[in-house]
Order: sequence, then C-alpha cells, then structure tokens
Amino acid sequence: MTAISHQDHDTKASGRLIILLAAMFLAPAVLAGFISQGLTVFLRMAGQPQEIVGLVFAAGIPFALSFLWAPLVDRYGFRRLGYRRGWLLISLVGAIAAASMFLVLDPAEHPYALILTAAVMMGFLGTYIAAASGWMLDQLGTSQHAAGAAAQASSAAVGGLILGLGIFYLFGDLGWQYCILALLGVTLLGLVLLVVLPRSPSCPPAHPERLSVFASLSLFRNRQAVLVYLFVQLMDMAITLPFAQRAILQVDAGMSLSEIGIIGVIGGNAAGLLGASIFGVVVSYIGAPRALAIIAFLALAMNVVLATQLGTTPSRTLVIAYVLGIGFLGFAGYTAGRSMFMGVCRDEHHAADFMTLMSLDAVGAMIAGALGAVIAGSVGASMVFAGAGGIAVVAIILAFTTPPRVAV
Repeated sequence: MTAISHQDHDTKASGRLIILLAAMFLAPAVLAGFISQGLTVFLRMAGQPQEIVGLVFAAGIPFALSFLWAPLVDRYGFRRLGYRRGWLLISLVGAIAAASMFLVLDPAEHPYALILTAAVMMGFLGTYIAAASGWMLDQLGTSQHAAGAAAQASSAAVGGLILGLGIFYLFGDLGWQYCILALLGVTLLGLVLLVVLPRSPSCPPAHPERLSVFASLSLFRNRQAVLVYLFVQLMDMAITLPFAQRAILQVDAGMSLSEIGIIGVIGGNAAGLLGASIFGVVVSYIGAPRALAIIAFLALAMNVVLATQLGTTPSRTLVIAYVLGIGFLGFAGYTAGRSMFMGVCRDEHHAADFMTLMSLDAVGAMIAGALGAVIAGSVGASMVFAGAGGIAVVAIILAFTTPPRVAV
C-alpha cells in the first residue's frame, strides 16, 4: 500500500459516467438485497423459528460499522490495481467468495453458518460502498453530486427488480442453489465492469494524517444533533421493530417464492420509490419533523390494523397490504430522516457527520428488527405490532411537543 495525495476534481457528469456509476452500485445492491429480503424467506421456508430469522438483521452490522475503516480506503490505495479500483476489486471478490459459500450451506441445516457468512459478505460490501463512493466523488464535481446520488438510487431500484423478477421469480421455485447461482452470475458481471474501470487517482482529505475513525462522534456535543438522532431513531423503530415479520408473514400466508419476488420485492420497491418521491416534496413544503409526524400517524394506523387483525394464519390480502405499506413508509421515513440529518451536519464535516448518523441509525434499526423477531417468537407477532404502534404514538407526541430544530 502507498499513501496518496489530495486532488481537486471538478469534472462534468456525462450520461456515460452516470450510467457507469449506476452499474458500479448494482452488484452490491443485489447482494445486500438478497440478504435482507431473500435469506430471511429461505430460512423461514426451511422451518427455522422466528429467533433465527431475526438474526439475519445482525448480519448487517459489519456493513453499518464500515465507516470505522472508511478513512483507510481514502488514505491508502493499490498502485498496480489503481487506488480506488484496487479496493473495489478486492472487496467485491471477497463478497462474491462469501456468497459462493452459500452453495455448500443449507438453510435447513446450517442457519447460523449462513448468517455468519452473510455478515462477512456485508463487511466486504461496506468496504466496496466506501470505495465506490470515493471513486464517484473523484469523478464528479460538487455541482454533480445530485446526479451521483440519483445513480445510486437508480441502482437500488434496478437491483430490486433483478432480485425479484430475475432471481426469485425465475429461479425461486427451483430451489436455494439455483437462486445462489443466479445471484453469483449477476455479481460476476459487476466484477467484469471493475476490470475495465478506468484507473483514476484518489481524492482523500487534504490532511489524511489527521483522520480518526471516532472524530465524527464529536458531532454529539451538539444537543440538537443528539435530539435529531434520537427522534429519527425512534421513528424508524416504529417501522423496523416488526420488519422481520415481512418475510415471515408472506411465507405463513402460503405465498410461493415467485409470488414473494413479485409482491414483496418488486412491489415493495415500487411502493418505496413512490413513498420517497412523495415525501421528498412533502419535506420541502412542511419540513422534515412534520413529515415524520405524518409518517408516524400512518405507521400507527398500519400497526394497529396488524395487531388487531392478525390471526394464526394471516390472510394474503392483509399481508400484501402490509408489504406494500411498509415499503412505502420505510422509504418515506428514510427520505425525511436523512433530510433531518443533513440539517445538523457541520459545514467542515458534512460527509463524516452524515455517515456517522446514518451508520448509527442503521445499527439501531437492525437491533430493533432482531428484537422484534425475538418478541414475536416469545409472545406472538401481534404484540410486536402493538409495541411498534406504541412507539409511533411517542414519536407523534414528541413531533408536536418538542420537535428538533433543524435547518431543512
């Protein structure tokens, strides 16, 4: 490894570059989506209990903590491979190698080994995203950052379509191994893209010797930053606490894997994109705190219906409504919550502050999802939805009594 120096790149974002950026983020979107939306389904269909299915959320912790080693990706590179491309190649090869281990692991016999392997894969994907984001910022000028963000969002949407239609729908009924082979085929295409990726210079901070993995935590010396984080985290819990039930309810309602691919993955992503689009406008008009209050009202209504109407064998109509509803609210909450995060980021620490808030929020969401699965396994899914409804009530009260003051 060799240390690299800072360069200021202010290039024009061409259509070709934006397509390339979207393609770069496609492989990790498909892999991460398979863990969150596919592995849970396969484990449940293999007869695994709620507690084990909920542990899948813990597999995402290495990804959420990748901000701790992201400064190393900025500061060091691989001269022969290309500074950014070296990290991209090594991390994607590691993720594919971990995913290939799924071929020799069975959801019915090796659930813990599958979840541990998924955690290793998510750690590699976190490193990949850090390097890919750095490469993107190397290529784009400040005025083109929105175009880069749009490329990332597009890759997530396309990844959801590939996962639902191209993998679950076409290969799901053929079994676990066929789905893994299809997954590996898609991600290998991403590896081919990296081989032909231009070897561009890196763009680390001007003084990399001052970097510290914990420097961003100084943000929480600001009381408003603490309030914003707690408020958004509370709002997220009203959605993520019962999130593990999403896959479980689809299986328990008698839906096939191909149906789950169409409704759960494609339908859920489509509803999510609709929620993000609508609440992007809502936030601009009434502000993020009030937008989150509206989302909390909708989450409360959804959780009350599920808590009172959910029986031993859930109806398909109710489950489909829940899958689409949680997709809509999840992306809507993501849009409003991140808008609040941006409002408390310090001018000189925008990237570090924003990534720290996002990472800690993601950790909290994963813990809430795992906790909800444990509660459901102990006292039933209805109590999880009732608890999520109670959290939504608290969020609504806080939104109207002591809303955080942010510049949104």
